[in-house]
Amino acid sequence: MSRRLSHATLSRLEEGALRLVDHIEDITARRELIRLAQREGAYFGCSGTLDSGTDFGLYFDPYGLRYGEREADGFCRVEVYGPDGDHLYGFGGDGYDLEGVVCGGPRT
Repeated sequence: MSRRLSHATLSRLEEGALRLVDHIEDITARRELIRLAQREGAYFGCSGTLDSGTDFGLYFDPYGLRYGEREADGFCRVEVYGPDGDHLYGFGGDGYDLEGVVCGGPRT
């Protein structure tokens, strides 16, 4: 997965992420993002602000997905999902760098 992605591939990954980020609690949406990464043989991370005003971070690859939100008081909540979209674990706390924790790249 170290190859350079084409503009079209990056666009497909970004479009999928932005279209489904508001539905991330739905296992079908998570599975669709993971399948997209499997099809493209790539990983993708992004961050931004939801329509609700909540900051988010999203990272997905062929092996699973990480999603986090920063609440208004600064508390960060992160959820980790496996390759089938099922919930594996979650964690959170004050002072997390949301983008670094969620969008920091491939898992080790």
